[in-house]
Amino acid sequence: MEEAEDRVKGLIIDEPHISNILNGVKDWEIRNRSFPYKIPKVIGLLTKKNHTYPHSILGYAEVITCHSMTPLQMLNYNHRHQASNFIQRNLNYMNAKILYAYELGDVWRLPTPDPYTYQRGQVVWVDI
Repeated sequence: MEEAEDRVKGLIIDEPHISNILNGVKDWEIRNRSFPYKIPKVIGLLTKKNHTYPHSILGYAEVITCHSMTPLQMLNYNHRHQASNFIQRNLNYMNAKILYAYELGDVWRLPTPDPYTYQRGQVVWVDI
């Protein structure tokens, strides 16, 4: 039987962030929770249903490490995460929180998107 830790997990990422990862513009994905799996781990890069794709796997990447820092510290790394506008707009709300940056490496795009199905309630991680 396959261990839960060994299954490939897919991370749902909104646009424009998923495109920025696949195009090499950013290599950090910001989250409000630490990476829940043993690192390094290959993950699927998933998009929600939109006008271009159904729920689809667009590529894969390896999570190399997970950085934790305050939102103010995170602002110094916009060249890695491309999310400073979001952080600045929500700074008062997020100031007391710790944010996590999943550092991605070995990103590769699938030649064609691969549709996936998921169970209701799975909003961040999906078994693929």
